[in-house]
This record gives sequence, C-alpha cells and structure tokens, in this order.
Amino acid sequence: MRIVRRAWLLLLLIARPASAQAVTDGQWLVERGDSPGLVRLTLRYGLRPENDSWTSNDVPLRQLEGLPADASAKYRLGNPAALIRMRDHGVDSEFIAELAAAGYNHLPAEELVRVRDHGVDGDFIEDLRDAGYRPSDVEELVTTRDHGVDARYAKELKDVGLHDLSLAQLRRARDHGLTAGFVRRAASHGYTSLSLEELIRLRDRGLDD
Repeated sequence: MRIVRRAWLLLLLIARPASAQAVTDGQWLVERGDSPGLVRLTLRYGLRPENDSWTSNDVPLRQLEGLPADASAKYRLGNPAALIRMRDHGVDSEFIAELAAAGYNHLPAEELVRVRDHGVDGDFIEDLRDAGYRPSDVEELVTTRDHGVDARYAKELKDVGLHDLSLAQLRRARDHGLTAGFVRRAASHGYTSLSLEELIRLRDRGLDD
C-alpha cells in the first residue's frame, strides 16, 4: 500500500545551525521496503518545477515515526542531500546492514560513503575476522584496506613463519613491500628465523634474487 501526501518539508541540514534551515515545497511517498523494518522513502523537493529533484532510499521505519498525515503540516527529515550522496556512492540498505551485522552501527552518512569508497564491505570484514582480526573501529578498517592488507596477505605471511602479527604490523610490512615470496628468498640466502623488523630492514636494503 502506498501513502502519498503533499507536505511542506522542513529540511534539517546536518551540522548546520537552526538559522540555516530551509523550507521548500515537495512531495513524499512511502512504500513497503524489501527488508524487515525498512521502507522505501521517495522525496520530491524544489521551489520551481524546473528545479525539482527526486531521491529515493530505504530508511528504517522508526525514523518516520511521528510523520504527520496532515497535508498542510511541516515535518522533519534528515538531509536529503546526504541521501542522494549515499545513493550516488553505492551506499544502500544491504551495505548498511552488512556493517551493522559486523558491529559498526549508527554511522553518519559521510562515514558510510567513506567506507564504501575505500572498498570496505561485509566480505572484507568477515574475512579479517576469520583470520583473527577485529578492527576496533571504522577508521582502522579503512586504514587497513588502504594499505592493501587483507586476510589473504595475513595468511601468506603466517605460512612463512610470521605468526600473531597485529594489523599495524601487517600494514607496516605491506608498506615496505614485504611478501611471503621475499621471506622465502631471504631464507634461500641463509636468512632464517628473522623477526618482522629484521625482514623489513633486509627488504629495505634491497636483498633480492
């Protein structure tokens, strides 16, 4: 069942003071969402027909509690520009649910966009956890991804004897170009049972085939 109402939209822009609030004429449409607890919210807003903008996204039903059915009433809504930005960057309800399932809840729109843009997703998080790593926050997730560290890299180093490395150590190893292949080459030259720091220094000195 669809609910359509004409309404005045009071747009509360994120991180803007009350004096910066803007009022515009528009229309909202609520439809049943694809996932439990979510509804599809579509907005049309703009002062003139030629400037009308549309955006549609899945939002938690609880966020719409108190939305008045009175067509002449004003109601509050989060920043539509943020919804558009999230949509443009591929942030959807499934992506948000993946992060929430991994324990990363209530992230602001810009943080969701940043995580998405840096290639962090549910599979990346799950693979890290299977390898024994549980990043404490989103920043560590993004940093780890940016340095090219993933579960596969951790396993490769573990297989050549570098056990129990932290994510910070893995990032340092990656930054210095340390690979499992290099560790094996070093061993073939007689450099065995070296610590991570010793291997990094050896790598920095240019030992190769």
